[in-house]
Amino acid sequence: MSTGKNGNRSDKNKSKSARLIVTTTDIQKGEPVIFDSAHMDIGVDMIVACAGYPFYGLKWSIIDGKYLWDGSLLTNTPMMEVMRASPLKNKKFYIVDVFLRQQKEIPTNMIEVWHRARDIIFMDKTDKNIEMLKISEKYLNLLKKMYDIVNSDDAKIDQNTREKLNQLDSDYRSLTQSHGAAITDVVRIGRKERDSHYLFEDADFSKYRIQKLIEEGEKDADFELEKRNNSVK
Repeated sequence: MSTGKNGNRSDKNKSKSARLIVTTTDIQKGEPVIFDSAHMDIGVDMIVACAGYPFYGLKWSIIDGKYLWDGSLLTNTPMMEVMRASPLKNKKFYIVDVFLRQQKEIPTNMIEVWHRARDIIFMDKTDKNIEMLKISEKYLNLLKKMYDIVNSDDAKIDQNTREKLNQLDSDYRSLTQSHGAAITDVVRIGRKERDSHYLFEDADFSKYRIQKLIEEGEKDADFELEKRNNSVK
């Protein structure tokens, strides 16, 4: 992969490759630090930084003088970070619910209590964000219609009013450039739990466990996508 100055990728390469956005948490400032392949090469150190988790003894990373932990400490589903990073292109989100959203059974022991509490803490919570983004989209569409009407050739507006509207033109364009993207669809892929719980199971990074979770994740994704495709036919 060729790079430009300061490790930034060339425009030629950026146009041909998929975009990757990695979120981390600045330990000292309590703020997100975003690594975006549209503006830089994503290295192994950045991937490692987004996996540092204090409760399991996974050490922080130091990049550009910043001490970084997993981005999930601030937001487990970085939807808003994606919207801010790419504010003009419409989005179709595929959200993978790694932590179970719904569970019929009530916990019967402390391990199950810890397991369910962890699920609720880390499950996807973007419903309100999606709702607010949909409302913002409606407002922007309404503003665009009003803008087109008052700027049409046959608009009956006196010169004084038109000059006042022209003063708002830059604000309008800035707003649409900053928040113009719409969410066209949201597809949720829910993880199904197939075995009993044990303490710190989500910190099990053994080869066996990782391979098993990958296989189960592929099955869950195929099931949800096939179900969705059948429903739209």
